[in-house]
Amino acid sequence: MQETSGKKRQTQPAALRSGAGAARVRLDPAGRIVLPARFRRLLGLEPGDAVSVVLEQDSLRISTARVALAEAQARMRQRNPDRRSAVAELIEERRREASIE
Repeated sequence: MQETSGKKRQTQPAALRSGAGAARVRLDPAGRIVLPARFRRLLGLEPGDAVSVVLEQDSLRISTARVALAEAQARMRQRNPDRRSAVAELIEERRREASIE
């Protein structure tokens, strides 16, 4: 088991985490679905955990918050290949402006 933010999560073989499972679920009258228990268990999801839901063409993709964060970080790295710090650039710019005044 791995410890992640205070929760214990079982480490599963990559084949189980890479879409090898499928399930058919139904929407309830309020438009909700219930994720199968085995999926919740494999992903280490517990009641109240946040997930990300993305509409991709004609499909929904549900990701754990951890995966959604990693994907967002990867997108930002692609936009900033030099790994420049926006905060450092802002501070430098403000110092230049202050020295001119």
